[in-house]
Amino acid sequence: MIESPPGSRPRILLVDDAVQDRALGVRILTRLGYEVATAASAEAGITRLAGEPFDLVLMDLFMPGLDGAEATRRIRAMNGRAASVPVIGLSGSILPSDRRHCIESGMTDFLSKPFAPAEIAPRLLNWIDGRTG
Repeated sequence: MIESPPGSRPRILLVDDAVQDRALGVRILTRLGYEVATAASAEAGITRLAGEPFDLVLMDLFMPGLDGAEATRRIRAMNGRAASVPVIGLSGSILPSDRRHCIESGMTDFLSKPFAPAEIAPRLLNWIDGRTG
């Protein structure tokens, strides 16, 4: 499901409390041709998503305060286009329970971080193009 106007670059919201992870993510995603916005907390991510159109959200699972899973539940409860935006959970952990936690919270997919361009590129194309993975 594409929210961006035709001919524009797809917009991704990267929500992560770690400055280094946000910086690396922005570099990778920009090189892949995406327009990237960031938020340093789940609360800030929800606020941005409520006010701006995004094609996809990359959401850190473990953040202080409101975590990524609860943030995703709140996104799914929103009105309008934001409620159905694909949300890919990010975590430094590779435990199956973390993946399950992401999916149970309403996230669309899960990736371990740090992610490499070759790993994330096909996932982004898949979800932004509206396919089901």
